[in-house]
Amino acid sequence: MENKDVRILVVDDEETMADSLKQHLVEEGFIVDTADTGTEAIERFDQGGHHVAICDLQLPDMDGLEVVRHIKDARPLTEVIVLTGHGSGPRAFEASKAGAFDFVEKDNFELDTLLRRIKNALKQRELLTENANMRRQLSTRMPPLRHTV
Repeated sequence: MENKDVRILVVDDEETMADSLKQHLVEEGFIVDTADTGTEAIERFDQGGHHVAICDLQLPDMDGLEVVRHIKDARPLTEVIVLTGHGSGPRAFEASKAGAFDFVEKDNFELDTLLRRIKNALKQRELLTENANMRRQLSTRMPPLRHTV
């Protein structure tokens, strides 16, 4: 999948962070939407086919974990990269249990690291999609196994 075909949702209430991420990701060729609240993030996500979401856990109107859960429940193939603050290990673990694909610490943020993680998330998504397609094809080609006793 080429960058120009990839839609990313950036969720962060820090305007400078969200704008900076959007600018860099657009320069890399991605289609980027932003949201600064959990409510707005869920609305934008429900409107458009995002492949990856980058979500802060600290949002003004709700816990970022709720956004992660919503995304994974609504479209399990969408991968979520969580932005975490320094020393938020337990929260990162909770996000992982909620379905987050990976984490980026805001304090040590590097664009190259984020881009690598986005590429890995897209590869994971592609593998899961291929797997689901193969299962679907197999289920229509092979008769169900019968157990004889």
